[in-house]
Amino acid sequence: MRPKLIHPVDVTIYRIDRAATQFDPDFREPTTGVQYELAPVTVEAQVKYDRFEALNMVAGGDSPLTTGHLLIEREPPGGLNKGDKIAAVAGQPVELYITEKRPAAHYGGQARLLKVLFEARRKG
Repeated sequence: MRPKLIHPVDVTIYRIDRAATQFDPDFREPTTGVQYELAPVTVEAQVKYDRFEALNMVAGGDSPLTTGHLLIEREPPGGLNKGDKIAAVAGQPVELYITEKRPAAHYGGQARLLKVLFEARRKG
């Protein structure tokens, strides 16, 4: 049995251009500004928001935070990685970033879906 997505929508993702972005060899973090590929990837996904613009009080005022995950049936060619930018969900512009991916929905001894966790980055 193959699990189905509930109310899937198109999600537009810009992947990090790993050839144009310089990374620290030890920590694998960008040392300069991150460059994204020019052509976005569109995947069909089920979107779940855990927190949507929840207010976090910081010394400079409030800092809204959004977190959640995508469920996708198959990873696009070339894959998805931490730091890739989610630019649109169901045609609505957003600015979210992939933080983790993990297998989900195990049937018949293998994962049938991929769970991609995301969050908004704090400004300032």
